[in-house]
Amino acid sequence: MKGNLLFFLLVVFQVNAIFAQQDDLLTTFQGHKINSALDWEMERRAEILYYFEQEIYGMQVKIPSSFVLQRRLVMQEEVHYGTTSVLHQEWSLVWRDTLKGRIQMEVPMTLFIPREQAVKGVFVSLNFYGNATMDTLKSIPFNTAYIPANEKFKIVNHQLTEASRGTSAWRWPIAEIMASGYALATCYAGDFAPDHRAHFRKGVLQFDVHSRRFNRHASGAIGAWAWGLNQMMTALEKSPTLSKSVPRIVVGHSRLGKAALWAGVTDSRWDMVISNNSGCLGAAQSKRPVGEDVYRITKRFPYWFARRCRHYAKHEERLALDQQMLLALVAPRPLYVASAIQDEWADPEGEYLSWCYAQEVYALYAKSPKTPCQFPAVNQPQILTGLPIGYHVRKGDHDITMYDWKRFMEFGDLHFH
Repeated sequence: MKGNLLFFLLVVFQVNAIFAQQDDLLTTFQGHKINSALDWEMERRAEILYYFEQEIYGMQVKIPSSFVLQRRLVMQEEVHYGTTSVLHQEWSLVWRDTLKGRIQMEVPMTLFIPREQAVKGVFVSLNFYGNATMDTLKSIPFNTAYIPANEKFKIVNHQLTEASRGTSAWRWPIAEIMASGYALATCYAGDFAPDHRAHFRKGVLQFDVHSRRFNRHASGAIGAWAWGLNQMMTALEKSPTLSKSVPRIVVGHSRLGKAALWAGVTDSRWDMVISNNSGCLGAAQSKRPVGEDVYRITKRFPYWFARRCRHYAKHEERLALDQQMLLALVAPRPLYVASAIQDEWADPEGEYLSWCYAQEVYALYAKSPKTPCQFPAVNQPQILTGLPIGYHVRKGDHDITMYDWKRFMEFGDLHFH
């Protein structure tokens, strides 16, 4: 504890001392140049990760060691999407406190697996309004946690109704994903942390050891959602219907795109990381005066981040790092960033620049083709053989669409098949 505090104070002092080098991915806070992947992993990666933990997202969620994750298969059935036969399973993820002998948390997980071909990979993602909104299947149970009010998804008194089924299906092209040979797993983000400043600690954060000890640097909702994604990975590793060799791909849109990035950064088991329209404090650079900024996001959603993050509101120049450093932490694993040209709030060009600058770190691992930092044309994806990172900016606004999913699967095919 004391050692961590001293380390962080030293980091802050050194950051201020070498402020001119703040945006240099390959120069440590001590001014040491990084020349190899080993140097990166032993020195620079660790200090960047620590900075993001302390200053932006909060310390990684840690629950008591007496909590044990258990899985329970609630239901399974064979369904058809077009001509594709699909195994639909409903799982219950349960965290049981072995000391108190009771369940502390329970989260439903919906899983779809194509049956007529070898599974190429499994997309693991959180959803915004409950599992039942992604499809009209009546066998998908309703999530009972707090759900934000939204007439579009037929939510009444912060709960799902029968009319809610399938109301976000346009974001989940299950038929196309299954036909392409990919599986899909999802949980409701609000089961891990309700998306509300008065309720966000009613999920896993009520058990977070760090929340009780490190107030300013404790995790916010994004950290809780990332923890949930990593727990889904743990559950899927033990799945009897998915081989351990099947690539695990974490993907998220908007605020859940931020969570997907943080999950991919903090857990190296992910084989691929995908961010869609993740914007401010996601993939977009923070020091560009474009779109949403740290002040606006922390004023409206202060509970998403560590309390310390508010220190940079209207003072982004104080940041010792920028979001290309976050993306670089995924290396050498495949990374995909997606933008939408009309999504000005998320700053598509800022997302692209972070993606492009992160190539410096990927180049340490392999001699791969490096694309110049020139913002591409709309609907002209940067998916190149031998390039471990991919990008596209599509036409349209803030959403996740069929076009996006097709590019994600194309990128997956390139790297895993």
